[in-house]
Amino acid sequence: MIRPTRCTAGIVALVFVLVFFAYLTDDIPAVLAAGSLVFFLALRAVTTLFAARDIAGSLTIEREPAYLFVRQGSVVPVTLSATLTLPAGTAATLTDLAPASAPATGGEPFVRLDPGRDSSRTVTMHYTIRCMASGEQVFGGIRLAVADPFFTGGFLLENERFCIPAIRVFPLPQDLLTGDDAYGDMDVPRITPLRGYGIRSFRKYLFGDDPKTIDWKLSAKHDTLYVRDFMGRESAGSLIVVDVPDRAVSFPAGDFARLREAAAGAAAATLRQQKECDILVVSGGNIIRFLPAGGEQDALMAFLRSLEPQDRMVRFFRHPGLLARPPILAAAPGSDGEAAAHRITTLRKKAAAARRMTPFERQIARVLHAVRGTDVAIFSLFDGDTSHIGMIAGQADLLSKETVLHVPAAAATPSLRRRARGCGISGVEVVPA
Repeated sequence: MIRPTRCTAGIVALVFVLVFFAYLTDDIPAVLAAGSLVFFLALRAVTTLFAARDIAGSLTIEREPAYLFVRQGSVVPVTLSATLTLPAGTAATLTDLAPASAPATGGEPFVRLDPGRDSSRTVTMHYTIRCMASGEQVFGGIRLAVADPFFTGGFLLENERFCIPAIRVFPLPQDLLTGDDAYGDMDVPRITPLRGYGIRSFRKYLFGDDPKTIDWKLSAKHDTLYVRDFMGRESAGSLIVVDVPDRAVSFPAGDFARLREAAAGAAAATLRQQKECDILVVSGGNIIRFLPAGGEQDALMAFLRSLEPQDRMVRFFRHPGLLARPPILAAAPGSDGEAAAHRITTLRKKAAAARRMTPFERQIARVLHAVRGTDVAIFSLFDGDTSHIGMIAGQADLLSKETVLHVPAAAATPSLRRRARGCGISGVEVVPA
């Protein structure tokens, strides 16, 4: 189907003016001029149709998806090379139509060819698609749009040679559709340090591939060796804990502002990876607010950047924490103080073992049981009494969750790192200035 351009619309308006003038004045030359313009436009329309036919007849494509066998939800890079003969004075646009259930997610699936002299041209386009549905995904063909100064037209090329090859998409197992497993991890369709259990895609065998990854059934079907690319293994989400300072105590405002920005950046990075992000705001031994995963990202970022110091109703002072190790008193062997030191150490061990959890620890335990992620990131100025940090890390360690403490540079001392290891924190990171 062809459509007129603005230039053609102007010529049509001129034709009506000439016809109207000829009607009023019985001017034969005006009628001849109007008829000449109509004949010219008809000739240009036929020329545009023949140009489109010639371009479609000369068009040859070679489409190469990176994978022909993938798992549902995988991203597949696609490269398409097209060769065509473009008539002089005609512009063209080629659009590769992705499968209906595999929308384009990156790159540009189209290319524009400017008008020039009659010549053969070769163009290449690179883009990616995400296979959302299982089954055989067939490309929709090529959309060809041609344009000259007088007419434009769009044509859909759906022959088999414009739709091959098809991509075979295997469905996700039922346990992967839930997002995680009993350990809080999930399979993700990308390469990670830990290999998952699901299959991300299939590809041809390359020298050096592990023979255990060869899919013998698929290889026998296609008479060539194919190997399985496994999914990666990552945590299903993260719990971000922000420890806001006490309003009654002076604190470095600049460090706290950077701490809020770091927490917001960590939450945004987690959401970009399509993971769950839970937010817990505490101030010492006081739980201010808990935001479970599922909220809007913009609202979450605004909330984190608007955090302010709070009045602490509950305070701890060197509270031992659930995982605190009772100190071992030392005395000279054989002295009178050796027996006393041994008795005191034994009593402290028994007291730590029999100690009941505080209400703050019970609340933290309920929060940690509710989140599905296995990573806990604590953002704190780490000034004053830090018993609540040890309590959070201790409860996370009981559930085999990995805890990382983020502090300003002034607080990241060697003694802090030793204390962090003692209460179950796996690492300490410095918030950039």
